Amino acid sequence: MMNTIAAAWQLMNYQLFARKRLIIVFFLLFIPQVTAWYLSQKSGDYYEVYTDLVSGLLTMTLVPYLSLYVGTMVLGEEIDGKTMVYLWTRPRGRTELLVLKWVFAALWAILAIAAIAVLIYSTLFSIQSGDFARNIMMLVWDIRGLALGSLAFLALGFFLSTIAKKALVIGLVYAFTWDNFARFMPGFLGKISIHHHMAILTSHGDANMAKGFLALASTEKTTEPEAIITLLIVTVLLVAAGAILLQHKEFSADDPARSQ
Repeated sequence: MMNTIAAAWQLMNYQLFARKRLIIVFFLLFIPQVTAWYLSQKSGDYYEVYTDLVSGLLTMTLVPYLSLYVGTMVLGEEIDGKTMVYLWTRPRGRTELLVLKWVFAALWAILAIAAIAVLIYSTLFSIQSGDFARNIMMLVWDIRGLALGSLAFLALGFFLSTIAKKALVIGLVYAFTWDNFARFMPGFLGKISIHHHMAILTSHGDANMAKGFLALASTEKTTEPEAIITLLIVTVLLVAAGAILLQHKEFSADDPARSQ
């Protein structure tokens, strides 16, 4: 088992920290901080700037994109590189190895998202003496919500990569269209959105709240425990479904089933 864990760790690190991906990570860390600094110069309300960035830039954009990108990479890299045939670490099979790769991918993705949130918070609240410590729990709760949402999107990316060739494209289309819109729907429809549950667990900015008819329709509230449990269940189910498919399906770069 230790050999499988070591192999999964080395594979994930090798793929994640390739030069081009390091450049992407650098910009993901740099752009939010610059955005926070720029907005803080135009507005004296640092709390409003922070909540707008968390509910807009992070929840709506960076978390889904980064998580789906990394989640689809776990399996997609092996298929596109035609290295699936080598992922047999006897007596362990490829399913255990790839699930462990997903765990390590999730770890790095959450660390990156937490770092982005900390940089935004530090840029804004270090400007005023005393505010950094006074509002620190807000940052802690936001990281919790962003991390749980990231896990769900990571699991979605992993699952999609087992059934479709263009898993990242499909995942992004889903995240930025239906999932984003569904969070404003009434009743059960709103609760099937990953964005909806992330919004419950993170700071809210007025620019990203439902307005007009959508505000009237979105009267049913989801509690924090419900949001946490839902995101964890979604994560476990999607990873489990992906693992089952890995055990019963062969994959190749030109598999017709992956072009659907």
